[in-house]
Amino acid sequence: ITHRKVRNDMAMTGEITLHGSVLGVGGLAQKIAAARNAGCKAVILPKENEREVGNFSPDLYKGMRLIFVEKADEAFQEALL
Repeated sequence: ITHRKVRNDMAMTGEITLHGSVLGVGGLAQKIAAARNAGCKAVILPKENEREVGNFSPDLYKGMRLIFVEKADEAFQEALL
């Protein structure tokens, strides 16, 4: 729609409602590990999952930027070039 390119070094997870809210998801440790293994430098995650990430070993996301969002607009601002 915007004709803007999407960053190729970033991963995203979460569910988006029809109103644009980003909902939390499960299996976050595995998703972060998969993004790291794929060479991603940043991951966009639901704000609802921020507390959960605090329980993970920092080694899981070492060298990665974790971006927590509540709205889809925030995710688009980070992901689009």
